[in-house]
Amino acid sequence: MEKMFDPQWYVVYTMPKSEKKVAESINGMGIESYLPMHKVIRQWSDRKKKLEVPLFPSYVFVKVNETKRVSLFSIKELIKFVSIEKKPVVVREKEIMNIKKVLSEDVQVATEEYFQEGMRVRIGYGQFVGMEGVIVKKNNSTRLVVKIDGLMKAFSFNIASHVVEAVTSLQSSPEELEWKN
Repeated sequence: MEKMFDPQWYVVYTMPKSEKKVAESINGMGIESYLPMHKVIRQWSDRKKKLEVPLFPSYVFVKVNETKRVSLFSIKELIKFVSIEKKPVVVREKEIMNIKKVLSEDVQVATEEYFQEGMRVRIGYGQFVGMEGVIVKKNNSTRLVVKIDGLMKAFSFNIASHVVEAVTSLQSSPEELEWKN
């Protein structure tokens, strides 16, 4: 019961280029948010410019308890809470502090793909929602491998990492690649 009232860090997914507006709206509701920003140099044909951009485009961290979390859906640019197996992902305070610490220094920061080769994932939205498989790399592109046990065959296709989520279920072993809809 305590967890319901203790604020925790969650991640919300926003409409493109709406991160600042969502963070401001959350703060305006008296709820803490964090939008990690970093400096990048953008090159145009006639000039270079140093810009401050979100470290994780379309994502904002929000520290809120379960009872107030629902009120955030009144922000029209907020699409959803990032979830795994239909439960909102909780980010540890230590991870938020690590981001803040790195960004407080004058270092070059780059985001990396989280989904590694061999990781079991489920497609979270789009035309293939619910399909599960394992991530592989082929010709420098990320592919999802799906196995059809009855045929003892498998197939793969290119997949964007932003549409997949990690499968953490203990019911599935990494060796089991199956089509689930």
